[in-house]
Amino acid sequence: LSIERSFEKGSYVENSQPVMTIKKSNESKVIDARILAKYRPFIFMGTTAKITVNSPGYKKTLSGEITRISADSFSDDEKNGAERYYKVEIKPDDKIIVPPELEGVQVNVYALSKKVTLLNYITALVGDNIVFNVW
Repeated sequence: LSIERSFEKGSYVENSQPVMTIKKSNESKVIDARILAKYRPFIFMGTTAKITVNSPGYKKTLSGEITRISADSFSDDEKNGAERYYKVEIKPDDKIIVPPELEGVQVNVYALSKKVTLLNYITALVGDNIVFNVW
């Protein structure tokens, strides 16, 4: 907010005379994304996210943090409501500078919900219906 000139009580302001100017502050960029509803149990506020830009000229991977998740899911009109999504806002890390030419460019977002060891992954593939008995 920038005040153009100081006014006193009883001052006259002409038509179209600038009184104050509202300027955009240096707020950080926010990435709007959507996740499939089936992945919602694995995503939470504060989750680390990796962001890759869908542009052949930009190869860097950005990192950020999920700051907001929508309360309700929505359907995509282009896909005739076949799948439901949640809206997610991701704030890039403070040390990362997002160039202005990347505003509005589509990105891929990979949310890292938890780390899985190789043993956990293999045992998750083995079903609960397998029974090991002693002979």
